[in-house]
Amino acid sequence: MPPHPRLCKDGVRGALTAYQYDAAGNRTRLTWPETAFYVTTTYDALNRPSAIQELGTTHLATYAYDDLSRRTTVTLGNGTTTSYGYSPQGALASLAHNLTGTAQDQTLTYTRNPVQEIVGQSWTNDLYQWTGYANGTQSYTANGLNQYTVAAGATLTHDAKGNLTGDGVWTYAFDADNKLKTAAKTGYSAALTYDAEGRLRRTTLAGTITDLAYDGVDLVAEYDGAGTLLRRYVHGPGVDEPLVWYEGSTTANKSWLYADHLGSIIGTANSAGTSTAIHSYGPFGEPNVTTGVRFRYTGQQYLGGLNLYYYKARFYSPALGRFLQTDPIGTADDLNLYAYVGNNPVNRFDPLGLSAVQSDQLNGGVGGLQLGASFTGERIQVAYCIPCVPPAASAVGQAATAVGGLAAGWWLGSKANAIYNESDNEAGNGTGSSGQRPSKTPNTGTPGSTVVNPGSGQERKYGSDGKPEYDIDRDHDHGQGMPHAHNWDRGSNGEPIRGPGVPISPWPRDR
Repeated sequence: MPPHPRLCKDGVRGALTAYQYDAAGNRTRLTWPETAFYVTTTYDALNRPSAIQELGTTHLATYAYDDLSRRTTVTLGNGTTTSYGYSPQGALASLAHNLTGTAQDQTLTYTRNPVQEIVGQSWTNDLYQWTGYANGTQSYTANGLNQYTVAAGATLTHDAKGNLTGDGVWTYAFDADNKLKTAAKTGYSAALTYDAEGRLRRTTLAGTITDLAYDGVDLVAEYDGAGTLLRRYVHGPGVDEPLVWYEGSTTANKSWLYADHLGSIIGTANSAGTSTAIHSYGPFGEPNVTTGVRFRYTGQQYLGGLNLYYYKARFYSPALGRFLQTDPIGTADDLNLYAYVGNNPVNRFDPLGLSAVQSDQLNGGVGGLQLGASFTGERIQVAYCIPCVPPAASAVGQAATAVGGLAAGWWLGSKANAIYNESDNEAGNGTGSSGQRPSKTPNTGTPGSTVVNPGSGQERKYGSDGKPEYDIDRDHDHGQGMPHAHNWDRGSNGEPIRGPGVPISPWPRDR
């Protein structure tokens, strides 16, 4: 096994996203479950990403660096550019987006204090400025747990675990892991489903089903409830850096995304480099519009129907300027378990919903911030491919091994699990009266509960219908290591279908 364990494949209901790597461990190719589509990345002599290409030929982005390996220019495939300037202290001093023509160009310039925090910002284009402010005062009342009990005249309620259950308009419900499961207000309802790693895998918003597929923690595709591809996303080398948005199943309709120093998406442009949308935000991420590109404030997924951002470990409300749930890592980041980035959203962001960090652009690195166990710039290895194939021996077209990077053990969310119906012994697909062997973990249970098989140690989580949602197996190996996970989906008849084994990362879970 090579010194850095590497992810071989990531699965979506049996359809696999595959990876290839060079001898230095750099990922050179990502192939989507629809194998006709892939993206390649090339690297310079210093192992810095130099170019990203669609199907190995169509230019999506090229990167230029200074002698300190800080990004200086990104040239996009639609002919537009993003340029970076730095202060003598090494902090980001300017950020410029130059689109086709000049009407939607934007240059941001930052003023900093002696410790290099941003204390002022100037700009060249007012189109990108948030206009949702209103004069007045809003009052908030909090209890001893830092829970808002009254906010802007509305009464807020929480459950025994500290999750926000009502804000005067919305009512929320959570599962046993404190994951948001449902949200409702007059005339609108939503249901959310997660995979075994806790990633948001399906949303049902006002009756519309969308299944989400991931590369690690990066959302790379969306599908409708029938498994039809709706859109793809290509990400840059940094954390939370969506780069290109493909609408539909072809490569014809694509848009490039443009971000500010926090990674917030402030604009999109088409293949001609012409601006197609401008996005602006209030101090805590309040969006100017609720429709459009999925990625918004600090590069996170935005669920417009709910006016919430999905920060991976938990959901964030821009209206409240805080998270709905308490921090899964406790007080390690902040004594206030609901606070967002210590109330310093100008200089900090929270890529995982766990801990505030300085903006990646402030550091001016090759790919921006690379999260590590202590968020100090060192990548963490979290997935193992057994057996692993040394990158140098990998054949063209083969899904080789990969440096896992951030939460690489996370597997792709959801497409059409009917493609793959594994029925191995531990799946519980037996011959008893309810389709299960008496010695196996039950196929039905109390909705929202989790049981552990005293024999095998298998952990099974039941969904809201009382049928399996996911398993964690600890007594055998599918080539995904021990433990590994299986997600359960529902067939056309509503019966549960068990998916393939997938690796598990040490992602913090509130169990």
